[in-house]
Amino acid sequence: MFEEPFAAREQHFRRHCRVQTIFKPLNKLRTFLSSRKDTVPANKRRGFFHEIPCGDGEYTYIGETKLSLSTRLNEHQRDTLPRNIFKNQERTALTKHAIQCVHGFNWDYFHVLQHENSCHKTIV
Repeated sequence: MFEEPFAAREQHFRRHCRVQTIFKPLNKLRTFLSSRKDTVPANKRRGFFHEIPCGDGEYTYIGETKLSLSTRLNEHQRDTLPRNIFKNQERTALTKHAIQCVHGFNWDYFHVLQHENSCHKTIV
């Protein structure tokens, strides 16, 4: 008895069932190319809630910024310098507190409370 070759039977099956064969490569170019972006360093990220304790430890300033963390920290430090403190009295609660109290702030204990990627989520 004569049997049909496999390719002929498969072709007959595809026609009868209306099945189309599509050949797909195993490795695509996308798998070899990286689509990831470089990671942003932590001090350059934006959208933070941060905390700065007072020099005497009694009060804590909690702020929100859409700037990078390093930029905002530099602004806070510059605003609370003795030569700038009376120029920027109404700028932040941090400068107002610096005017009322003689002691400084514990800049070494400055830390992030929360990071938010979207500025829309932080608006309440």
